[in-house]
Parts: sequence; structure tokens; C-alpha cells
Amino acid sequence: FHRHGPLAGVRLEGWPDPGLLGSGELVQVAMRAQAEGLQDTTFWLHVAERAYKLRDVMRVGDLAVLLDALVTANYRHTHLMKTLTREFADDAEKLTLVEVAVVANAYAHFNCVSEPMMTALARHVVHLLSWGDCGPYVRPGGHVASDPKSLAVLAKACASLRFGDGAMFAAVNAATVEHVEGLQFDALSELWVAFAKLEQPFQANERFWSAVLSKVPGSRMASLCPALRASAVLKFRQPQLREALVAEILKGLQEAPVLPMPDPLGASLGLWEGGSEEASGPRQALPAFAPEHLPRSMLTALLPGPQGSEVAGAAADARDARPGFGSSGAPEDGETTVVEWADDALVAEEPAAAELPASAKGRGRFYNAVSRRLSRASRPSFMAFNPKELFSRNRRGALIAEALEGLNILWEEGPQARAP
Repeated sequence: FHRHGPLAGVRLEGWPDPGLLGSGELVQVAMRAQAEGLQDTTFWLHVAERAYKLRDVMRVGDLAVLLDALVTANYRHTHLMKTLTREFADDAEKLTLVEVAVVANAYAHFNCVSEPMMTALARHVVHLLSWGDCGPYVRPGGHVASDPKSLAVLAKACASLRFGDGAMFAAVNAATVEHVEGLQFDALSELWVAFAKLEQPFQANERFWSAVLSKVPGSRMASLCPALRASAVLKFRQPQLREALVAEILKGLQEAPVLPMPDPLGASLGLWEGGSEEASGPRQALPAFAPEHLPRSMLTALLPGPQGSEVAGAAADARDARPGFGSSGAPEDGETTVVEWADDALVAEEPAAAELPASAKGRGRFYNAVSRRLSRASRPSFMAFNPKELFSRNRRGALIAEALEGLNILWEEGPQARAP
């Protein structure tokens, strides 16, 4: 009867009901569930509902921990997110830098934004980074030295929320230059991308650039390509950095295995000539949507003179050959044209279960994002199509496109942009 609410309860073996826990116990249970990767929707619903009820008696840092657990479980509770904006705005000065980054990342992940909350968090970040003092309310270890990577998390979240506070990003810039030794290149790449996206300037000294050059070798393509584009947008006058980035990108391209071009989805399913016979069996003809002469007549206006005349003649022959049609192409009096679907023929031509490829066996159901439930494919051959390889290939292509865009920006700006 009570499917959602305090009377429903959570019945998971080895887990207490979050609706019966106090504030401290709730945080500990949520952290354990986050570490173990618990994905029970009802459990996280009760965690969010309990956090909503106890928000006034909980530490603001504990609320940040609960939000981070909800992000890991990918459970979005809109009412809780809206309500906690006031808590974070009022008690922002009690958060450590890591907790500020966690809160901003949670709101960016769930696509929720509050201007007063972000303004309060930005003001507190400026205080933490500029003065180097945690203040009377922040527990020790709340400054940037405890976790420099939180700068990248914070900047990336602000870029996702389109929140570009100039004072905060200037403080983040200075802290990044000061603590560059504790940052990996992927974190630096995310920082530069955030600065470029929000059109914030980034300034650094020679010590910073020397440290960055030592981090480039061995970095992943997912960090190198965005970094090259961001360096062009931010107008870094560092030719050695650009050369190192381009050299590592070329090295990554040369080391990448050369894979054969995959068949398109229609070809792999045998919908047109040239499809993969092994993946889907014999090619199957689709039912017609109109009489044969109609699409040929439509092509006549698009093709050049001689070729269009040939198509028009073939369309006229096909039209006259159809029973019940006169010279005008319309049905004669008393005749009705019905385009029938060859459902029986399609069903009869389906490959037998024993002839299906091994990848299609045992996978007759898939998650339908529209209906939000498991569905069955209308044809077994649909399940033989694996988009993972295509997605990986497209992802690599997008990264290379970012790098090429960065080079194009440098080329358009002329020799002055490429000079030190």
C-alpha cells in the first residue's frame, strides 16, 4: 500500500532502513553503500528522504557527503537538491575546499543550479585560496594543499553550470600555479578546458610551464587533445608546450591499432546491398511505401537532362504497366490502390534460432530508454549489432577533431600567436 514513504521501509539483507537512522549513522551507511556500489533505487530514495528531514540538525559537511553518495548512485532527488541550496548558501563558510568541489560537482551532475548558493560558494573559495586560512568554522585540512585535484573538479563543475565568477577563477588560477607539482596532467587539462569554456584568463610563470612540460609525456589522448585546443583558445605563448602536445598526440595516433571500417547498421542488418551476410543472414527486402513509378517520378526533377529523361521514361513504363492506372498516373474509376505490407513474407524469411550468430544468442532483451523497461527486438538480427566499437571510434574521432580545431585557431591567428 505504502510504496513510497516512511511506512514502506527498506528490506535489504545486511542493510538498515535509512528512515530509522540518525544523522551520524545515516552518513556512515551512505558512505558504505557508496563504497560497495549499491544500486537499489528504493534504498537511495529513503536516504534522500531522511536527509531532507534531518537537514536542520546535520552538519553542512555531512550533507555534502550525502550528495556525493547520491551522485555515485546516480539518484537524482530534485526536492532535496532545491532544499539544500539554502543550507549551503547560509553555511558555506563551514565547508572545506574539497566539500565545496563536491557540492558544485553534485549540482552540475544533476543539472541543478542556484545563483545565491554558487555566489556564496565562490566567495568562500576566494577566502580559502587567497588568504590560505580555513577560518574559525572549517576543520583543519580544508585548504587546497590537502587535495589540489579539487580545483579541477570545482572548475569543471562551474563550467558545466556556466558560472564564471572572475574573482574565484583568479584565485583558482593562482592556486593552480602554486600547487602545480601536486596536479596530474589530466587535472590541468580539465582546468584549462573550464577556463576556455568560461572565457576566463589564465596566467602562469616559467616554473609552472616547466613543471607542465614534464607531465605531458605518457598522458592520455583524452587529456592531450582538449588541452591543445584550450591552449589555443587561452592564447598560451608557449611553443614548447604546443610541440610537446602535438608530438604526444601523433605518438598516440601511431600506436593506436588500425581497425577495419565497421559496416553501417543498415548493411549489417542486410537492409541493402553490401551488407554483412555473416551478421544477419540473407538480405531481406523491405516492403514498398508507394507504387514503383512514384519515387522515379520524384527523381526526374532532381537529375540532369538526359539522365532525368531516362528515369522519367522508366517511371512512365512502370506506371502504365500497373493494372488499374491510366495515362495520368491516377487510379481509374472504380479502382482502388492498396499498398500491402508483406508481413508474412518478412516473418517467413527470419533466420532460424539455430542459425543466429553466437553474439545474438541469450541477448533477446535490451533496455528500452523510451519505455524504461526491458524490451524484445522486433527482429533477432537487431541484437547482433554492437554499437560499442562505433562509439569508441567516434569518441576517438571527436578527440582528434578537438586537437585539429586548436591547430586551426593557431593558424588563423597568424605567426604572432605561434611566437613566444
